[in-house]
Amino acid sequence: MARRPMFRHFAVAALVGNLLIPCVSWAEQPPTLWDRTADATAARRWSLHRAATQALMLSQDDPRDLLVRPTAIETARAALRADTDALAADPRLSFDLGALEEDRGDHEAAVTILEGALARAPNHPAADDAWITLAYAHSKLDHPERERDCYEEFLKRSIDASSRATARLNHAESEMRLGRLPEAIDGYRAAFAEAQGAAPNGSSDTATLAVWGLVVALDRNGDPVASDHEADLALKLDPEMELIGRSPHVFFVPAYERNWYLGLGFMHVARTGADRAARAKAAFAAKGQFEAYVRGANAASRRVATTSKTGEADPRAGWTPLAASHVQTAQRLFEALGGAKSLVVSSVKEGRD
Repeated sequence: MARRPMFRHFAVAALVGNLLIPCVSWAEQPPTLWDRTADATAARRWSLHRAATQALMLSQDDPRDLLVRPTAIETARAALRADTDALAADPRLSFDLGALEEDRGDHEAAVTILEGALARAPNHPAADDAWITLAYAHSKLDHPERERDCYEEFLKRSIDASSRATARLNHAESEMRLGRLPEAIDGYRAAFAEAQGAAPNGSSDTATLAVWGLVVALDRNGDPVASDHEADLALKLDPEMELIGRSPHVFFVPAYERNWYLGLGFMHVARTGADRAARAKAAFAAKGQFEAYVRGANAASRRVATTSKTGEADPRAGWTPLAASHVQTAQRLFEALGGAKSLVVSSVKEGRD
């Protein structure tokens, strides 16, 4: 589970999710007359940068922007790729091109461009933002170790509390994907504390996602009691599980990871809900979520080998039996709550409402 970054200099909601562009943390100014006199290409480079930034700023949620956004992205990308001299002269333009490629879904191109640009200009003012874009590219390619390293580079540099909280949340997620569950647990707790400290500057969702991550990490680390305790808080913060279930601003790699989060949420409702029929419905939903996780994990294991390049076992392979165990637990709970008869009662009550 990862939360996408946000702009700090726009009055928008806490998440600017589908804009996979970095948070601009440094003031930019167009070239002055002196700059343009000293460097004839300065104005051209600024125009390229501005076009890329404006294209990426176009919303993927606003129908008005949706009409022009794809063309703007492609036009800015083509202009940058055509001007190799500008790319060579200004690392910021390579950062822009990497962000455009990532936005298009070409994660491998984004990695190649951004890693090269960061090697050239590790101390550039825009490098912090480039590390975040690179982290997301590695995340989509399921490179958790390299993703984690990018967040660590960002955290070395960034001083913005809200951005640091989001990066720490995603860093903890990469630790969990690497099977480093104690480190992930510590990371989620740190992200929650940092997000709370950053409030009210748009970090409430980060805090909520940190609790959800903690729920899953504790469960996988063999502490179901602590996991269920944290699930209680997670459901108070996200009572309908909208943030983890339907938010377009939160993505999961692999996609079936989402099922584990939802499964534990439904299991908590099944155990603690006040209405018996609603509890049975939640138990049935939990069973379905964990079954979906098992199907996804098994399909993935058939597509790719379950060992890394170093020959070490994939730490995530061990989670599938636990998910299968959760299926059985949910089924037993469902039957104890009345099984299919309870679902009929729940449907009748919903019809009356």
